[in-house]
Amino acid sequence: MPQNLPPHTTLTYKTIGDHTASLDVFPPIIRAITGNITPHYVPALVFFHGGGLTVGTRKSWFAHWLHRRTTESGITFISVDYQLMPPGTGHDVVSDIRDLFTFIGGDNATFKAKVENTGDEIICKIDINAIAVAGPSAGGLGAYLAAGIVQPKPKALLSLYGMGGDFLTPYYLEQKHEVFVPGREILDPNDFKEFLYPFSLPTLTGSELEYHPNDHPTPGLPANPRMRLGRLYLQLGNYLDYYTGDHSPSLSEILRIKRREVSEDYRDGTTALRSEDWGAPLIPSGHRVLFPQFNVTPDWPEMFLVHGTDDYLVYLSESQNLKSIAEAAGVKVTLKTVEGKGHTFDLHPEAEVEFNDLFDEIKDFLKRKLVHP
Repeated sequence: MPQNLPPHTTLTYKTIGDHTASLDVFPPIIRAITGNITPHYVPALVFFHGGGLTVGTRKSWFAHWLHRRTTESGITFISVDYQLMPPGTGHDVVSDIRDLFTFIGGDNATFKAKVENTGDEIICKIDINAIAVAGPSAGGLGAYLAAGIVQPKPKALLSLYGMGGDFLTPYYLEQKHEVFVPGREILDPNDFKEFLYPFSLPTLTGSELEYHPNDHPTPGLPANPRMRLGRLYLQLGNYLDYYTGDHSPSLSEILRIKRREVSEDYRDGTTALRSEDWGAPLIPSGHRVLFPQFNVTPDWPEMFLVHGTDDYLVYLSESQNLKSIAEAAGVKVTLKTVEGKGHTFDLHPEAEVEFNDLFDEIKDFLKRKLVHP
């Protein structure tokens, strides 16, 4: 977990039984203000953390480079928690997103910020008509889900190697018996019995990243089993069962069988096998909200997608697929591919120098959509 996070205000946006879901509000730099209007309304970037939907908190994999550029541009940075699977599902994440945006637009979502030219503290609220959504990996999926359900629509969407651009691929559906992520071992399901269906687990809105100490036989490797859960479900080919909650019958199995059948019709390679053609009819109507590729409409926000060409945890093809779908719907999309880079490349210690131009381009995109629309 990152240390020494910038000053922020923590607010609870939802209570789920004995658990709470919270957000951290990092106030923007306000250069000047005239008059005595309170509260002062400010734009915001809502940031969903990564972790495969199985692990992490609003403080995990904190994007300092994005926080700094956001707040220096006069945009509030908001990092949020959401329910993890299992026992949660994508439907719980959708519910959390709805409640999050209801809270942000309500009377209790206030915080203080300093005015740079006077040093005064003022009460601020979020301008719900000037919100962007963003996230890395599973956080990118959170941003896609928000774009599909939130009203008013976000003004901008930033996805960093986001998942959810195409869930109906062999990567999600096929069982794997050999290493499929370079440098990552094949996992023994017996080591994760408590997380396999049928399970009995309490609601969870955050799970900290934990690593083995230097005196452990495997120093530096994940000590929290949830850090490997997403990869385990991908290995077992049943990630979508946990995501949708459809274990019996298994939605993954239904889709897997159908994909193998239709693949025979495309063996000559003259026509592409598009999941939108064969898979959409198999997704129950109640689950369609969870599949961004089936929910892009012309009123989606302008999107800025970033993806490394050597990402083996979330394939570049997911961003490429969603870009094609969005553009066909009339949505403006920018996709920046980063040659030779993999997952979380933006969090590398040298990334601030190596990708300064890209990071500044993202800053300019957000400013254009939220500060100078």
